[in-house]
Amino acid sequence: MAAEDEIEYFFLKEGDFEEVVSFLAEDYFQREPITLGTGANEECQPGKGRMGEDVRRCLQSGLSVGARDRKTKQLIGLRVSNLLDRQKPFKSTQPRNEFEEVYRIAEHVVNHVFEEEADKFLMMFLLSVHKDYGARGIAGRMIKMSMEAGHAQGAQIAFTCISNVLSGKVFEKLGFRKGFTLEYEKPGHDFKVDLTKMHGNKVAYLVMKELP
Repeated sequence: MAAEDEIEYFFLKEGDFEEVVSFLAEDYFQREPITLGTGANEECQPGKGRMGEDVRRCLQSGLSVGARDRKTKQLIGLRVSNLLDRQKPFKSTQPRNEFEEVYRIAEHVVNHVFEEEADKFLMMFLLSVHKDYGARGIAGRMIKMSMEAGHAQGAQIAFTCISNVLSGKVFEKLGFRKGFTLEYEKPGHDFKVDLTKMHGNKVAYLVMKELP
């Protein structure tokens, strides 16, 4: 395993698309609770449809960060982010494919960020660190880099949807505050998730932080 000084942090570009979606398919979506709970991981092709479009837009934004092991040249982490403008909302025409229910749940949670008084938001779309490189501060460093770049582009609030306990702790340490919370076991919603596959994660919630 690499030492801290053997890890390279860099801003991802559109040319990294294939490497990024491969990492997401093989690592992130095989461990992310909502994806597991909806079964989207079983036929996972994040390079296609709406997911592929969103990832590509994030890479084009200059706000997405990667972490690479200098020795192996392996991509070991990523923070895929984008800038949202309240006045210029983006409307996708691409099919959501296997991620339909994932999008429904995530959007139900994060759309509450627009209750905040801000015009531009840093949407922290996907965060993943390879399982062999956990507890090293890699996620926190990528988040900070993305927030600094987002602030430079005019973002006033950074936000994301938390679907697992470990990610929640990372954002808590960085000073993010908790917003809307979806409790899967609570009556009143129609989201289709199998909690037995979600490793004890029974809620999804919004976290946000004012920038800088």
